[in-house]
This record gives sequence, structure tokens and C-alpha cells, in this order.
Amino acid sequence: HRVREAVAGLLLPLSKKDGRAVFEAVGPSILGAVRQEFQRDDADKKEFLEKKNAAVLESGPLWEIPDALHDTEGWRSLETSMKCIQAMMTGCH
Repeated sequence: HRVREAVAGLLLPLSKKDGRAVFEAVGPSILGAVRQEFQRDDADKKEFLEKKNAAVLESGPLWEIPDALHDTEGWRSLETSMKCIQAMMTGCH
């Protein structure tokens, strides 16, 4: 999450300096990430819950499992992707 926030923070000054070239370089990747997060469906949630339940049964409470993925991670990724797009649009204006 912190890396994505840092990238969003860098895109504004880069876009102010280099304009549309920044969007042309990284925009397709960021838009692809946005599309991917909007396509999350019940199967993704079901898979997450199955993995979480299996991990709890094997290892104990979820908070004791270091690599457990929180089910809102996709929304946080979507939020920072949108911040990146906003930064590029503001910088190119």
C-alpha cells in the first residue's frame, strides 16, 4: 500500500514536468489495474474466504497468520490507482 501511495505522489510532479508522456508511459498499466479491481466477483471473495478458513483451521486465529490477505486489499489498490490517475490528470492540466 505504501509503495502505491508513493507512486501516486510522484506522478503529480512528473506529469507537471513531462505532461502527457507520463500518462502514455504508465497510464495503460494503471487503467488495467483499475479494470482488474472492478472485475472482482463473488468467486474471488469465495476463494479468499476458503483460504482464510483453511488457514485458521491449520494455524489458529487469522491475526496470527502473517501472510493473510485482508479482503479489502483490492479496494485499497483501486483507491490508490484512482489517485494515480487523478495526479496525472492534474499534472497535465
